[in-house]
Amino acid sequence: MTSHRRSSQASLALLLCAVLLAGALPAGTLARDADGGRWIVQLREDASVSAALGRARERHGIRPERTFKSVLRGYSARLTQAQRAALLTDPGVIAVVPDEPVALENQSVPPGISRVGANPSAVRSVDGSNPELDVDIAIVDTGISNHPDLNVAGGYNCTTDEANAWGDEHSHGTHVAGAAAARDNGIGVVGVAPGARLWAIKVMDASGGGFVSWLICGIDWVAGQRDPRDSSQPLFEVANMSLSVFASDDGNCGQAATATAYDLLHRAICRLNRAGVTNVVAAGNYSENAANRAPAAYGEVITVGAICDSDGRSGGSGAACASGSLDDGWASFSNYGAALDLVAPGVEIWSTMPNNAYGFKSGTSLATPHVAGGAALYYLLERAAGRPRPSPEDVRAALLASGSSAWRRQTYPLGAAQAPPLLDVSQLTPGAGFRIGATPGSRLGLSGHQVFFDVWTGRTGGHAAAVELAVNGLPSGAGWAVAGSPTVAAQGDSWRRITVNLPSGGTGGTFNLAITGTSNGATSQSAAVTLAFDAFAAGSIPRLNLRPDVVTGVAVPAVVKWTRVSDATQYELQASRDGEPWSLVARKAGLKHKLAVWPSALYRFRVRAMVGGRWRAWRTSYAYTATPEMGNDTHAVLTGAWQFETISNAYSEKTSFSTQPGASARLDFHGRSVSWIASRGPTRGQARVYIDGRLVATIDLHASSLQHRRTVYRKSWANPGNHRIEIVVVGTPGRPRVDVDALVFIGAE
Repeated sequence: MTSHRRSSQASLALLLCAVLLAGALPAGTLARDADGGRWIVQLREDASVSAALGRARERHGIRPERTFKSVLRGYSARLTQAQRAALLTDPGVIAVVPDEPVALENQSVPPGISRVGANPSAVRSVDGSNPELDVDIAIVDTGISNHPDLNVAGGYNCTTDEANAWGDEHSHGTHVAGAAAARDNGIGVVGVAPGARLWAIKVMDASGGGFVSWLICGIDWVAGQRDPRDSSQPLFEVANMSLSVFASDDGNCGQAATATAYDLLHRAICRLNRAGVTNVVAAGNYSENAANRAPAAYGEVITVGAICDSDGRSGGSGAACASGSLDDGWASFSNYGAALDLVAPGVEIWSTMPNNAYGFKSGTSLATPHVAGGAALYYLLERAAGRPRPSPEDVRAALLASGSSAWRRQTYPLGAAQAPPLLDVSQLTPGAGFRIGATPGSRLGLSGHQVFFDVWTGRTGGHAAAVELAVNGLPSGAGWAVAGSPTVAAQGDSWRRITVNLPSGGTGGTFNLAITGTSNGATSQSAAVTLAFDAFAAGSIPRLNLRPDVVTGVAVPAVVKWTRVSDATQYELQASRDGEPWSLVARKAGLKHKLAVWPSALYRFRVRAMVGGRWRAWRTSYAYTATPEMGNDTHAVLTGAWQFETISNAYSEKTSFSTQPGASARLDFHGRSVSWIASRGPTRGQARVYIDGRLVATIDLHASSLQHRRTVYRKSWANPGNHRIEIVVVGTPGRPRVDVDALVFIGAE
């Protein structure tokens, strides 16, 4: 989408933080079709980024600038017309889209901090005691300068090849960081979440300019970081993006029908949201509908507009702001519309600046970090109450529920009735009640067996009554029953296991169940789960195993097997990935089918036999997931001396290796198949493989030349269970090295 940049007005030059404008330059400025133009190349989900980069260099002379592996797979580069045309014929390439230029928009307790209830807040009071909050906020901006008032934990630079050069050469990111989380240390200013860990994700340079690929690079890095205490969770609770581009919400997370129309920024934002990171973004500063700006328009973010607040109090009795807006009134520059979720102070915000200084800035850019700080506080509240990590949707709901209507809502451009609430973190304390959740979300049940769901009950606001749990939606026929009537006692939060007995025989089917909790005879909550019932015995359902083969991409080699049916002449195999509709995989006379499965995707298979010219009933498998534990981002326990090396052709692209005899890599898992992927080569030696504490093999990794992505060991079981694989380094004189590129297991539930 191309349109003309709006002219900035001198009267607003000192007030507005510039708005990030991708696609806002006059037609022709981007030179999209000229040689050397900037493009973003999106690869297939199962593509190896390193292999694609190798092909791009060797076949087409392309020199990639940024690579993406978490929120999408691909890279950015300058391409000639011939190079772009060649890439569009590559079956591994989904899209080649313009990489458009962007440009920035532009201890006292600041009034805005008091106005949103952060003095005191529901979690911290501003008292000068200087704690550091155990929560992580990514400031996706111009970087952050080190400042005594900021707890800067680190960062990542996407504007040059120097990843650690994330310092702020502009000032915008440092100012935003202070509004979100300046320390309560008796100097300077205080942020909404004082002392929270701040991470500088630099996506714009000293001039305030950049490219969409830099922004996606920053989002990709944020999505790829894991919590060091629990690698199943993301490192970051919140990402603040005080920027915008010309775009709208396609309603489909960036999926499109052509190779030039993909909204890759939307795709990246959706992936970050699904990873569990709350995205808080600016509405934009052009006094127009925020539906015309992204990421503000996207449904997967919390979009923030700006008001004027000059005294930190409600009532509208303070002086008018320099922008002409009334105290407690709508900021005249702020975008508006249905995309907005919340408002916060955004005019003349006093905050941190580079060189240990402080200063004023205005814009929705500065309203946004107030809400990002509020989101961080809500994560802390939930953790302190012993509840599971809230989803981004939970965070949005909590901030909206606690929001205040005590501002001049009649000044909102669309009228008071449509005015968003004002952030008020002082009201984040939850009311009395309880919530429940159930895991897993779906179960496969087999004839004559049992299934179970683990149900969590969390109490809020001092609710102390017992909670009765029940399962609604089960068939009424013989054999269907809930084992016992679980009751959660009248104290604290708790997990309870609900067991469902399944009949022998009967008719298979999928049942949508509701696990409900009732307290005091009236108050109730429910959690939705799915039960797929298969009337066949466990031994007859399709089984997914890993197979010993070279891993050619990201997807791992596997095989589906099933049992013979008497007099069958043909079998039909279908698959469903991540809950999508069933699709045909193969029709064949044999009892197995080789395929590759995408890591972390949830697969279910079903097979039916043709006997006497008629198809028999389907036999449906467990839900299977292939999980690779790789490199230095792993649940595996490494003992002894291990090192990490970036190898472009290796499966993990950052393989772990040891030359110390006795060093070991151990992984505990629940599943039915496991494999060890490693590199063979002239310097590689021997290692012993132990399964469940028993020595099962000694593997020699020696080869005359380097060979990457080899499955060097594999083991499968008839049924899922708890197992352990351990690789112990033996080494060989002259070739002591043993690689553990990845340990992959097939989980089943």
